[in-house]
Amino acid sequence: MQPSNVLTMLPPALRRAIYMVYGVLSLIATATLAAFTALPQYEVPAWLVAALAALGAVAAPVGVIAASNTQVPANPQTHADTNVQHAGAGNA
Repeated sequence: MQPSNVLTMLPPALRRAIYMVYGVLSLIATATLAAFTALPQYEVPAWLVAALAALGAVAAPVGVIAASNTQVPANPQTHADTNVQHAGAGNA
């Protein structure tokens, strides 16, 4: 049996769904926290503190999965943007 990479075992569609759900939940939680902080007459609820702590704990694994699935060229000098000649360079 061949060893499997845990970070690539998830299908791309599932990884995309995880990133999207995480992003939306993070946006909602931080916007809710901002709203509670802007209104000093309200206390930040315990469920929101717990949700933000959980989202923070999940950030590292989600980031590692995303980073492990990012393709980087082996030689950055061969990137298309580096082949553009700048004014004054090359033939006169």
